[in-house]
Amino acid sequence: MINPEEWMTIKTLHKKGLSARQIARTLGVSRNTVKRKLQEEHPSHYSRTEPYVSVVDEHKDYLQGRLEEYPSLTADRLYRELQEQGFSGSYETVARYVKKHLRRQEVQAYNRYETGPGVEAQVDWGECEEPIMEMGVERKVYVFSMVLGYSRMQYIEFTLDMTASTLMRCHLHAFSYFGGIPQRIKFDNMKTVVIEHIEDRVQFNERFIDFANHYGFEPKAEPVCYPEGKGKVERTIGYIWSSFYTGRKFTGLSDLNNQGRRWLNEVCNVRIHGTTGERPLDRMELERQHLQKQRSEEYDICEIEFRKVHKDCYFSYQRNYYSVPHVYVGKTVQVKVYAEYLQVIDGGKVIAGHRICKGRRQYIKDESHFTGIVRRPRGAINEYRRRFLQYGEVGGEFMRGGLSDNHPNLYYHWRKILDLSEGYPAEAVQTALRHCVDYGAFSYSTFRNVLGKLSISKELDASMVTICNRCRPDLPASVTRPLAYYEIALTTVSN
Repeated sequence: MINPEEWMTIKTLHKKGLSARQIARTLGVSRNTVKRKLQEEHPSHYSRTEPYVSVVDEHKDYLQGRLEEYPSLTADRLYRELQEQGFSGSYETVARYVKKHLRRQEVQAYNRYETGPGVEAQVDWGECEEPIMEMGVERKVYVFSMVLGYSRMQYIEFTLDMTASTLMRCHLHAFSYFGGIPQRIKFDNMKTVVIEHIEDRVQFNERFIDFANHYGFEPKAEPVCYPEGKGKVERTIGYIWSSFYTGRKFTGLSDLNNQGRRWLNEVCNVRIHGTTGERPLDRMELERQHLQKQRSEEYDICEIEFRKVHKDCYFSYQRNYYSVPHVYVGKTVQVKVYAEYLQVIDGGKVIAGHRICKGRRQYIKDESHFTGIVRRPRGAINEYRRRFLQYGEVGGEFMRGGLSDNHPNLYYHWRKILDLSEGYPAEAVQTALRHCVDYGAFSYSTFRNVLGKLSISKELDASMVTICNRCRPDLPASVTRPLAYYEIALTTVSN
């Protein structure tokens, strides 16, 4: 086909006196073509007599459906999906179709800068639009992304939160994946890294600074609302959604991360990067030589929480319940939360440890924590009432007095009192119970002391008055004592 420029050349050469044969030889076309073009007053335009059929047309329904459901899918992602269906066309064919049928957002311009190998990495978080099911519960998912500045080598990890300990663990996993640590790492103003950023003054989180110092990298915070400062990683978050996450199905967090790792190794880090024109994996060979070696001494990465132990021997953490030994009921304990497990500490001593449950409203129990609890049998108070009433009405008065006094561990004292009473005459037990009721003393130790001072003849040593006054010094002086006490006192004086 002769284009307008070639038509003009033919006309010019003819005006200079060249024959059709000479023009054809000069331009490499046939004489008939030259003769036909010399007769045209205007350049002709080629038009098809039949519509053009593209190799992608037979897949257009699939492509249109995917783009309508997930508008952010890239041509690269769709090309790979079509190849799995037997598509034999080129990537450019798919790219032209996507460009024609997909409305793109306007790209904002920013200044680009490059760094040498091993100098810098950039970090960012992304929040996934669609949740996943984890242990039967729908959970929101986040993605951690780190990109090395020189090679564009990328690491991603999906998590259920964005806490400081999770951020630090993701850093360690990225360092292991890259095989070293860069000199500095750029962040936005996430609270786990930056406390405050006003103009050029940056106040970093002390714990994260300690973590960075331990592994020998310098944290850098970009100005507020300036994503272009770490554009290498900002762009990758969108790439993760379009090239990997969107349109896939996952059975849980573990499956999500396993698929993510395969995508890194088989797609992301082996593609030809649009800026460098090379594969990140190839450029990584040079960058790895300039990365710092990771320390063998690990940093203690954990979240520290404080929880009160409920009376059922459990404390709550992230909507689940974990047991501790029953002797710590009512206490506030320290909980150190790691990636997969937690430790419970009291007074510097580890008193319990559990694997973290990823479900909701689950009870994580250690049977040994409940050993030694004195359990009250059903209907126990009726059994105690029956046994106390064996000693007459005074037994019922003793029980009612203990209940109205809200005496702690009442069942324990009642059991000990009844067990002790079996070795004494009923009259002595009745006298001791009356003595305790009159002075409002309902503990086992007071009952034992009184009973021990009673003689077989039912005489009560006058020293018992002192014992009971010690037990209840708050009793008013107007309390009337039985006449028997004064008779015993007079007998003691006369002797």
